[in-house]
Amino acid sequence: MRFFPAIAILIAVISIILFSFQTSETVENAEKINNDKKIYKEYKITPHKSLYDVKMISKQSSSDIINISGKMYFEWYESCDAWITNNKLNLIYEYIDSPSMNIVIDFSSYETFDGNLFEFSSKTIRDGEIIKNIRGSAKKNKDNTGIAIFTTPENLKYKLEKDYYLPMKHTIELLKRIKSGDKIFMANVFDGVDEEGPVDINSFIIGETNALALLNPTANIDTALVNNKAWNVRMSFFNSNSPEEEASDYEMNIILHENSVISDAIIEYSDFTIEQKLVALEKLESLECNN
Repeated sequence: MRFFPAIAILIAVISIILFSFQTSETVENAEKINNDKKIYKEYKITPHKSLYDVKMISKQSSSDIINISGKMYFEWYESCDAWITNNKLNLIYEYIDSPSMNIVIDFSSYETFDGNLFEFSSKTIRDGEIIKNIRGSAKKNKDNTGIAIFTTPENLKYKLEKDYYLPMKHTIELLKRIKSGDKIFMANVFDGVDEEGPVDINSFIIGETNALALLNPTANIDTALVNNKAWNVRMSFFNSNSPEEEASDYEMNIILHENSVISDAIIEYSDFTIEQKLVALEKLESLECNN
């Protein structure tokens, strides 16, 4: 499963994974950071936290899964020089001939505004036992290629192709393409979610939609964050390291708002389909920075 800041896919965080990053900034660096911030402010990107109900809405008759249900929490905000995302997914899998299973995935990331550094960390827990840890970073080269190096697991690295995207930059570019009238946006993205490396994402902009009319507003949803322009977008995900792969790993339909909020998502896997419904939404304030 993959998930993206702003393109929240089946993951979330009440995250307790904390990064401790320190930077020493010259006046020149501060000006560069401010310029990078202006790029996404032009597109009304809004830091926020959101909570989703997750449930299985269909499955193949051959599947041994009876049901999938749970919660997905997502938040992202800006520090003085980067976007911070925290995600947590908590799901119950129910099977025909096996005991049910609880899967919890925590993921956190740090993506600098200039895209030069991306740090990521995740933990997967099954029935209370940690079964996977992932940690690493990606750095951009002068020629706009990159290198992703995992510290956990060890001895794992990926070369990143020229003009690759990191998660937040991908979201911003997608919104930019939508507002420019593009119907298709194809991109190579590295997110650090798993050990599989970068993915190719093909996004098809279906058209503008009235997202507010599709919601069930509650006191926990700040409707000011969803009473705006929104588009129906279909996305297909492919493993970049399998060039001959014709079928996508999975596909999804999302309702993407101009401020980057996702108010609805349907994720289609080979054996089952998951629905992700927004149940809580709140704006987050940016940190005060002396730039």
